Amino acid sequence: MFSCLDEYCRRAHSSEEGRFASLLLRLPALRSISLKSFEHLFFFHLIAEGTIGTYIRDALRSHAPTIDTNSIM
Repeated sequence: MFSCLDEYCRRAHSSEEGRFASLLLRLPALRSISLKSFEHLFFFHLIAEGTIGTYIRDALRSHAPTIDTNSIM
């Protein structure tokens, strides 16, 4: 992928020396924005549907093992 980006920079922006290097230096910041956006969307979805208590209860219920009431007695 980086080689394609390097080739594109050389062809489309041949007058700008160091463009590929400057783009590479921006990748960590872009990755950080992506992670923050993911966290925001996750928690927005969580809050939009109800409270944190509701979320925890539903998560516990969905992962709880089923109990066979016939085997208890």
